[in-house]
Amino acid sequence: MDNSEDEEEMDQLICVTGRLIQVYLEQYVLKTPCMTSSQTGFIWLMEVLQGNESRCYNMFRMDKHVFVMLLNELENIYKLKGSRNISSAEILGMFLYILGQGIGNRNAQERFQRSGETVSRYFDVMLDILYEMAKVMIKPLDLEFRSTPPEILSDSRYMSHFQVCRIFNDLKIGKYYLVDAGYPQMKGFLGPYKGERYSYEKQVKIVIATMTLHNYIRRNAQRDRDFDESENYLSEEVNEEMEFNAHEEDGSGRREMEMLRNVIAQSLMSACT
Repeated sequence: MDNSEDEEEMDQLICVTGRLIQVYLEQYVLKTPCMTSSQTGFIWLMEVLQGNESRCYNMFRMDKHVFVMLLNELENIYKLKGSRNISSAEILGMFLYILGQGIGNRNAQERFQRSGETVSRYFDVMLDILYEMAKVMIKPLDLEFRSTPPEILSDSRYMSHFQVCRIFNDLKIGKYYLVDAGYPQMKGFLGPYKGERYSYEKQVKIVIATMTLHNYIRRNAQRDRDFDESENYLSEEVNEEMEFNAHEEDGSGRREMEMLRNVIAQSLMSACT
């Protein structure tokens, strides 16, 4: 009886062990290849860059010559490097495709035939590189603000008083400057919430990266089609909220900017859920 029970336990142990070995082999040794499309990310990228101008713009939100210029600068100045398995051109294309199309990691995996780890790793590489590039791209072209708005320069009534002043041009309706917590909350200047800790390092870098790319396109393209089409865009939610509460506006526009900040925050939170 004891021998029979021992043999049964041994048989069960052998079956369980065999099953575990089978699972291990299937998952780690005999894996079925996943990204096997003949149109790899690099092949697709080259097809787009060598095709009609509109294809490049639609996929990467910039013209072909701007893509090539940007790639050269990133390689030569900011040390963007590929590897044996992925080129620097594909790294840039993958990053621009993710931002330009607003897609996630899984869609990028399929489009470029790369693993999720590869997509994520090189996305972070591009964020760090553009974060450095931002130091050059996100700053006034005239660091000393020596230029004078033509409205003042051509009017003798004002010019004598503004010869030694450095001022911002008047903002268009619906536009504002992003400022830090040191600025008062007033119309045209949008600051952060008081006491709020912004610990989302990657989100901050994404914003900086997109602004860097925007400035680069503005400086090197004949025209920025996206910007031209949306220059005066203001979402309906912001318009409705601001009009509804217009009677509450104080002299500085503080409440108006606080309201706009709340609308933006709510919109971002909704997009993340």
